Amino acid sequence: MKNPFSRFISFKKRVDISLREVRSVGGDLKSQDWKNSLKPFDRNSGIASEAFKGSSRLVVMQFLTILFFVFFSYRLFDLKVNQGQALSAQADINYLRFNQIRANRGLIYDSQGINLAANEPSFSLAINLSQVADQEDLDSLLNAVIDLTDLDLNRIEARILAAQNAQIDRVALPVELEREKALPVLAQPDNYPGLAVEINPKRQYVGGESISHVLGYMTEVFDYELEVDEYYLAGDKKGREGLERQYETYLRGIKGRGVTEVDAEGRTINTRIDPGNDPLTGHDLVLTIDSQLQKAVYEAVQKG
Repeated sequence: MKNPFSRFISFKKRVDISLREVRSVGGDLKSQDWKNSLKPFDRNSGIASEAFKGSSRLVVMQFLTILFFVFFSYRLFDLKVNQGQALSAQADINYLRFNQIRANRGLIYDSQGINLAANEPSFSLAINLSQVADQEDLDSLLNAVIDLTDLDLNRIEARILAAQNAQIDRVALPVELEREKALPVLAQPDNYPGLAVEINPKRQYVGGESISHVLGYMTEVFDYELEVDEYYLAGDKKGREGLERQYETYLRGIKGRGVTEVDAEGRTINTRIDPGNDPLTGHDLVLTIDSQLQKAVYEAVQKG
């Protein structure tokens, strides 16, 4: 009668039975390769019934390991050699901010060498949206702008919205800061995150009304002009009427490019001019008009 508990034969006894089978077939146990002899057991008889698969699994694992190593080596080579320059350039972009530097406008002289249109420094305010992380930062920034200027909040928000729709980080504000208000921002920029004071040349006319109709004047560029001529950015000035308009491209010069280094939180570390991209001053214009004679004639006409 078959033992009903044969399926519960201990593992030790099964191994012993298997080894006896090997010994009876091959004679000396030591001469047998246990990897080829030790076999899985049938649950009913406790006798080995299939070839042991251990060596096959080992070969598969070795193959997968080699395959993984080859793939990893290829990816490492691709990242370091093929994509190294591109990734390095992208890393530079992540912590470098580029901006245009306005050029000094060319001067206008009369026939006697008197300067009729000069340049003097002015301070303007701009918002850098790349340094604004959330709504709380934006609210703090808007409060700082209102404290520094007399601009209407709705007007500021409209400019910010237009810049966001155009995917532009820089928002130039239509305001000229007083020197006393601009200096703290320039001296301690970390206290004004997202704000930047830009120093730009401002036109100063000499000669009064007697020559103003000849020289013309300058105003901020309109929105449609930004789309027509890529030279201009929001906040730039352009010649209107007279010589300022007629010789606009001759007087305006060539803009430079500035570089701002920022840390991981967007705080400014250093600012400099990009080597080889210095702004070039516009050409000077010399007139055949004698401004003093022009003034005398104008005053005589006014007296009648």
